[in-house]
Amino acid sequence: MSPLKTILVGVAPPEAGILRNELSARAIAIEAELKTPAEAAGRFAGASESNWLFVIDARASTDGAPIRAVRSAFPTASVLALADAAGTAAAMLAINRAGADQVVSVPVNRQDLRDALDRLPVRSQSTGRAPILVVVSGTITGCGSSTVAASLADEIAHGFQVSTILVEARLQMGVHAMNLNVRPTITIADLVGGTDGPDADQVQKALIEVSPGLRLLAAPQDLVHAGPNAVKGLLKTLEHCKSLATVVVADAPCHYDDLHFETLWSADQVVLIANQSIPALRATRMMIDAVNRSTSVKELHVILNRYDPSIDAMSVKKISETLKFAGVRTIPNDYSNVMRAASEGVMLRSFAPDSPVVASIRALAAAVIGQSSAKTVKDSGLFSRLFGSKNRAGGS
Repeated sequence: MSPLKTILVGVAPPEAGILRNELSARAIAIEAELKTPAEAAGRFAGASESNWLFVIDARASTDGAPIRAVRSAFPTASVLALADAAGTAAAMLAINRAGADQVVSVPVNRQDLRDALDRLPVRSQSTGRAPILVVVSGTITGCGSSTVAASLADEIAHGFQVSTILVEARLQMGVHAMNLNVRPTITIADLVGGTDGPDADQVQKALIEVSPGLRLLAAPQDLVHAGPNAVKGLLKTLEHCKSLATVVVADAPCHYDDLHFETLWSADQVVLIANQSIPALRATRMMIDAVNRSTSVKELHVILNRYDPSIDAMSVKKISETLKFAGVRTIPNDYSNVMRAASEGVMLRSFAPDSPVVASIRALAAAVIGQSSAKTVKDSGLFSRLFGSKNRAGGS
C-alpha cells in the first residue's frame, strides 16, 4: 500500500508544527505545504488522490469555500479542517456542509487531533481493494489461534501498511487487552446487547489504538451474560468495522455455537488453526465442511500451529491428504518467545522480529492480502479411515 500523503493548505505555525509531529508519529508523510486550494489543484491535477489527506485552515472563510474547492478538485481524498474554536455555529455548519470529513478546533488540542485522525474515512487509508473480514478460528481449544490472530493483524498493519482492526469476537474472558497491555473502556459485549445492535459511531468509540494502523476491539476480561441479540449485534459490529478499516481480523473462539458459526459464515476469508493431533484433524475436517456451506467465504486457509516436522506420521503432506486440502500452511513452535512477548505486553514481531513464527505469519499475511487460492487434493493418506471418502473436498 502507498503511504498516506498529507497536503497542508493555508496552515501556518504553530498548527503546522503540531501536525508534523502527530503525522510523523503515524508514519504519515507531508507531501507539500501550500497556501491555497488553487495551488494544490494546479500542482497535483490528474494525480490519484485516494490515499491523500488535505488539512485545510478554514478559519478565514465563513462559507467553507476552501473546503469546497479542494473537495471539487480531489473528490476521493479525505479532508480535515481547522476551525476557530470561538467561531459561530453557522461557520462550523458551513465547513461540514462543504465536505470536511473531520473538524479540529484551533488552538489545537493534540488528543482532539488524534481522535480526528483515527476517525477519518477508510478511503484515505485504502489499498484500492474492498475491505475484507478475515475470521481466525481454532478448531480445538488451546491451539494458539488468538496468538495467530493478533500476530496476523499486526503483520498486515505494519508489514503491509494496511489499516487493520483486530476484533475479539467473543463476549467474555478476552485475552487481547491483557496481552497488549491496554485498558478498554468499552468492550464488544457493551456493543451487542441492544435490539438493533450498535451504530458505526459506537463501534468507532470502542476501538483502541494499539499502534499506528492497528486498532483493537476487545472483549471483556470477565464473565458476561450473552443476551438474545448477541449474534445479530456481533455481525453488525463486524460490518461496521469493515467500514472503518481495510482489513478486519476477527479472533473467533471455537465454541461450536451459533455465535461461532455465524461469525465464520460472515467472513470473506477464514483461517482455521489446528495442531498435529487426531482430535484437531477430526475437528478441522468438520470445520472445513462447515465453512464451505457459506456463500460469502471466498478463501480458506488451514494452518498447523507449533508444527514439529520430526513427527513423520503427522507430516504436513499426510495431513493435507487426510484433510483433502492442498496448501496447508505451518507455523513453527517458538513457545518461549511467544510467551515472553505476551508477558511484556507487546506483539511478537516487535519482541522477536527474527522468530520463525514471524516469518510464517508474514507469509500468511501475504496470502490474505494477495487473495491466494487453496486447492483440493484427492482423498488418500494414513488417516483416511478416520474420515471416509464421503467427505467433500476442502478449500474454496
